[in-house]
Amino acid sequence: MPNDRILSIDLVKIIAMYMVLMLHLGVHRNLCADFDYSPKPFMYSISGIAIPLFFMVSGYLLSGRAITYRYVLKKIWGIIRLCFLVCVLWNLINYIRFDSFHWDFPLCFIQKGGFGHFWYFGAMIILYLFVPGILTVLKKNAVVWLSFWGVVCFFMFVMDYLYGIEKDYIIQTFRVWYWVFYFSLGVYIRLNPNLVQRVKCWHLILAMVLYVTSVQLLNTKGIEFHFGDITCIAYATSVFCMCLKIQQFRSESVIKVLSRCFLPIYALHEILLGMLVYHEPFISIDGLLPSWVDFGVEYILACLSISLIAVGIMKIPYADRVFRI
Repeated sequence: MPNDRILSIDLVKIIAMYMVLMLHLGVHRNLCADFDYSPKPFMYSISGIAIPLFFMVSGYLLSGRAITYRYVLKKIWGIIRLCFLVCVLWNLINYIRFDSFHWDFPLCFIQKGGFGHFWYFGAMIILYLFVPGILTVLKKNAVVWLSFWGVVCFFMFVMDYLYGIEKDYIIQTFRVWYWVFYFSLGVYIRLNPNLVQRVKCWHLILAMVLYVTSVQLLNTKGIEFHFGDITCIAYATSVFCMCLKIQQFRSESVIKVLSRCFLPIYALHEILLGMLVYHEPFISIDGLLPSWVDFGVEYILACLSISLIAVGIMKIPYADRVFRI
């Protein structure tokens, strides 16, 4: 990646990062199954594009590189090294504290163990293997390629809504049709900058409203089953493009610091949520205010606490080498 960071892309990563925190906190609070039309499930739904945004960021950034298989193998090794070190170091701490050691690696890549959210890295390993070919095809006939995978994604969305195909048989690591599509969409946006200028604020608002409405009405018991929803594609694209349109940043240093903390936050957030939130809520208003206010404050405190911990971790010598892919 060039030395000059693309702050708008860093902003997308930060937004997606905090959306993931909302999703995982929401899952623990059973918001994925409890759609009571209070503000809480709407807050949860709005964050449903986090993973699509991650893959769009990867596509956007990699499309500006000359990708070779040597580069691909280097990135895959970086993922394996990061996940191995995090799993081993954390379980060594647990062994010292509780005399308990759980071997999460490499099962974490297929959603097993305490680091099941590392399925994302498993999906990235698979995607990296096809990146050179994907970029070649996109530069030749991007519209046909995107159309094909868009149709596949929508078909799987319908099949999963009707029959629960993905929920019952296909873990997230192997739902490659979504990851290829959103990665390719990020590449397409990089290759067609005029698309960014065409997206307006009202497009984003409309897409978000339609997406949240779709999630609420269909109630698929899991936000990940909407990645093939047309409204999800429109919403993710609108958020991505609106961020790219931002040219001036008043808090560049904050964005740079938080972007640097992306990997430690993603890698450790489930552990930190477990320590900070899952066992006992941060706050207890005892019914004085609506439950969604309680949840909102809990989420904000979780984000602040985890962010501060991640910033502190990155100040430890050699931490930047551990959390680097």
